[in-house]
Amino acid sequence: MNKRGKLFGAALGYTFGGPIGALIGAAIGYAVEDDGKHQGYSKGSRKEIAYVEKLVLFLTGAAKADGRVGPEKLRTISDFFRDQLGYRERSEELVAQLIQQSLCKTIDLPAICAAVKGRTVYEERLFLVQLAYKVVVSDGVLFGEEEAYIGDGARLLGVQENDLAMIAYPFIRFRNGGARGGCTAPSPDKEAPADPYAILGLAPVCGDEEVHKAYRSLANKYHPDKVLHLGHEFVDLANRKFTQIVRAFESIKKARGIN
Repeated sequence: MNKRGKLFGAALGYTFGGPIGALIGAAIGYAVEDDGKHQGYSKGSRKEIAYVEKLVLFLTGAAKADGRVGPEKLRTISDFFRDQLGYRERSEELVAQLIQQSLCKTIDLPAICAAVKGRTVYEERLFLVQLAYKVVVSDGVLFGEEEAYIGDGARLLGVQENDLAMIAYPFIRFRNGGARGGCTAPSPDKEAPADPYAILGLAPVCGDEEVHKAYRSLANKYHPDKVLHLGHEFVDLANRKFTQIVRAFESIKKARGIN
């Protein structure tokens, strides 16, 4: 098997969807390469497509968490593959088949999340959680069952509670049909202040050097430049997190009288 198909798929992924897209694109690359050469997919293709199926299962699981799988939710999933990853023709058909098949399958969330976690970095998992929220609110309402599913999935993916809260925040206006009723979320600047030590992952009894070390580590991890390849929405997410980290650090420094 030559590498042309796989490289083509990976290039599509990085162009349209960042690292997660590259993984999915690689699977489509296998499919493109095999097209016309085999009746089905090769062993390598099936392995990659099985991973893509895990991503689809995670998203369709969110879509049907409240027992209402409307066309808007399924369209949001397929639009991600088409608009952000640039899939067309056979690639798009494959994703459509995986979506329809997933609706009839039992969602084993721990197994799905374990498979995804094993092949993604932390930032990619944050992106996936954000995408799940977009899927469930595409019908204009955020139900408790949907929030619970995404929350459980996020924790199984190793997403930290502060990050989950930050991702969820823009979507709270959809609770109980709030978006349809014209309700808007309050300005992030008016949110109740969070514990600065919790934001930095520290205990109040920690030393000054630990404060500086935690700040440097988190500021580097969440700097917006780190996620430019994931698109403007994720950059906005990183900006909010980065601002939260800086404010927490400044608050602790002021309280302790340290530089």
